[in-house]
Amino acid sequence: MKNFENQVALVTGGTAAKEAIRGLGRVANWKENHPEQYEQVANNTPLKHFGEPEKDVAPVVIFLLSKDCQYMTGQILMDEEDV
Repeated sequence: MKNFENQVALVTGGTAAKEAIRGLGRVANWKENHPEQYEQVANNTPLKHFGEPEKDVAPVVIFLLSKDCQYMTGQILMDEEDV
């Protein structure tokens, strides 16, 4: 591994990513059509709410692409719903 120059990281989207596609298919308007069920499921996550891809996942990806992350490799970063 003397010439190792690649960095590898995996960011899982979990529920944050699922919320990004909530307008598609069977999950369309879940929050609006079933607010009690939506809140019950959200309250069962460690942080008591669903993540937002732009707010909660994108900054992690930006960090991974930055010079601040130059000494990190082989990591899996999970959002709180994946725990």
